[in-house]
Amino acid sequence: MLLLKAPPRRALLESTLLPLAWMMVMFTLGNHARPQFLLNTVSFANTFGACILATRLYPSPFWREALLILAQCGLMTLNVAVIVLLFGSSRNQFSTYLSIATVGTLVIATNARLLARFWYKWNHLRQRHFLWSLTHAHLMVVEGLILSGLLAVLFIQILLFFRPSEKNGLTLVAYIQNIEPYITVGGLLTLAVLLLVLPPSALFAYVVSRQLVRRIMVLEQATALVEQGDYSVQVQVEGEDEIARLQARYNSMTSQLHQTIQKLQVEQATVAGLSKLQREMVASISHDLRTPIATLQVYLDTLVASPQTNRIKEEIDHLRRLTDDLFEAAQHESLTLTLRLMPTHIKPLLEQIVAVTHAAAQELRQVEIYSEIPADLPLILIDSDRLSQIIRNLLQNALRWTPPGGMILVRAVPIEAEVQIAVQDTGIGIAADELSNIWRRAYRVDYSQEGSGLGLAMVKQLVEAMQGRVSVESVVNSGSCFRVYFPIFKPA
Repeated sequence: MLLLKAPPRRALLESTLLPLAWMMVMFTLGNHARPQFLLNTVSFANTFGACILATRLYPSPFWREALLILAQCGLMTLNVAVIVLLFGSSRNQFSTYLSIATVGTLVIATNARLLARFWYKWNHLRQRHFLWSLTHAHLMVVEGLILSGLLAVLFIQILLFFRPSEKNGLTLVAYIQNIEPYITVGGLLTLAVLLLVLPPSALFAYVVSRQLVRRIMVLEQATALVEQGDYSVQVQVEGEDEIARLQARYNSMTSQLHQTIQKLQVEQATVAGLSKLQREMVASISHDLRTPIATLQVYLDTLVASPQTNRIKEEIDHLRRLTDDLFEAAQHESLTLTLRLMPTHIKPLLEQIVAVTHAAAQELRQVEIYSEIPADLPLILIDSDRLSQIIRNLLQNALRWTPPGGMILVRAVPIEAEVQIAVQDTGIGIAADELSNIWRRAYRVDYSQEGSGLGLAMVKQLVEAMQGRVSVESVVNSGSCFRVYFPIFKPA
């Protein structure tokens, strides 16, 4: 599409160079000594250049378009003025030719600009609407037939009446110049015929095409409803052509899709029910296991300490942690997890957890636990019990992977709009390709080690439930650092 695509400089350059090339060709072929020949050639070149500018310049503000067209018309009129001054016989002749050249070029350029704008809008319309595309195709056929007929008449006229001879020196260029008035009249008649024929043709094409496009629009509206989730919509099949077959295939496709989705919904409901039953069963079993485990711990505390009883205590404590993990996981999955969010100063809570865990870590694992918690930490909106569970899980994870003689550091610092709580250990570390999996439920780095694989998954779920986030860094044989972030509380 070449219409309305050139910037101002390029349009001016094209509208100047192409007419100059035309004049050079005509001066080479024609009798440039005749004033009338020169005047006709320059006048045509003026009109040609003005039309190029009007049809090539891309849309811009009206005043800019008008200035460019006026400048082009003025330049071309100057060419006519030079020819008339050099070869004109009188002042009246000069005024007449100059007026005709100026007004004619301006009128033609303005009409060409309007036609180019109309064609641009029309082309945009037919590209966006199939109905107008069909109408356009019909009009192009009608217009092509009319123009082909007129060109055939002109070609036959040249073949029949053009008789070059050395006696009269008649050449093809001269002959075309002689019949130029007839060509002009023929062009105007062609335009008149097009103006008379195209409107009713366009109306006829629009009416006929509308019936075809209507069925396509019905299909388009139906597919839009399917896109919105209504798979039961059907369309009426009209006729036996390609569109009718497309309508029938659409109805068959949506019907099968609707049935498939209904089956999937039934299966999904069944799976959801079984999953709920499983969660309830796990929660019930893990809850029931707590009582005998607690009873065993009470009786063991009354026995005399020995290596055997200490081992039994460790295993019972391990069993208690597993049942607690199962119970909390079942609660969270069944959406019964409750949060009591309150603005909290976490320093006392963290120090209490560290103090309680430190004694057991020294006795059982020979691991030291330290804390760095400033007193001026800002408040965060959390559930204290859930935060305690998060930190205990992180500490238990660090103790599991830190060898005797190692160290664990619990640190809390404000960072921009968040409070960061970090649990850093000097354990064996985690390989880089394992880091993306450690937050997954039931995932364990080393399946030979004890643990359910639920602790870190629950940490992530609990933190995110309180609008926080988690991160981890680890170096093999150097240790790991787990961080949780909570937004700083801002009173309303």
